[in-house]
Amino acid sequence: MKKALLILAASLALQVSTAFAFPVVELMPQQSSISLSTHGGDRSNEFSLNTQLSPTFAVGFQHVDWTDYGNMNDFYGQFFIDEGGQTRLILGSRNYSSESKTFVGAALTTPLSEEWKGYAALIGGDGFHELSVGANYKITDTAYLNFDYRTLSDHGTKNGVGIGLTTTF
Repeated sequence: MKKALLILAASLALQVSTAFAFPVVELMPQQSSISLSTHGGDRSNEFSLNTQLSPTFAVGFQHVDWTDYGNMNDFYGQFFIDEGGQTRLILGSRNYSSESKTFVGAALTTPLSEEWKGYAALIGGDGFHELSVGANYKITDTAYLNFDYRTLSDHGTKNGVGIGLTTTF
């Protein structure tokens, strides 16, 4: 039953709209993750890399390539507010081909079950804001499927469902 629901959710996610921000990943100090996503609605592909530098700080990079829109790169830091890392302050820079915008935000994570961890993240900067709500499904100790809904208001509004795969190392 779990596999059937997972396949159904993945099929739906690949047919519906967009996803833009990084998945919120829980890492140990000195651990890194790579995430890859594909999105059907706006025909985009996403790559992100995160590294947990200390128990209270992580850095990351995200690249989004839209077939019809261009590219976007985010560079960001995550400051962990609580001891478990479930509340985070996010500071970063979003770079398009011709402009750069600083952003600030917050993310919250919570366990939903043994295999599922939910998250919500809100970031905003000069003229844009983005909200994402999602869940990571643990496939193995180092691999996760990511399902999310995101809405982005920047050069128009884009929103929808996305799916991705994250691996830690």
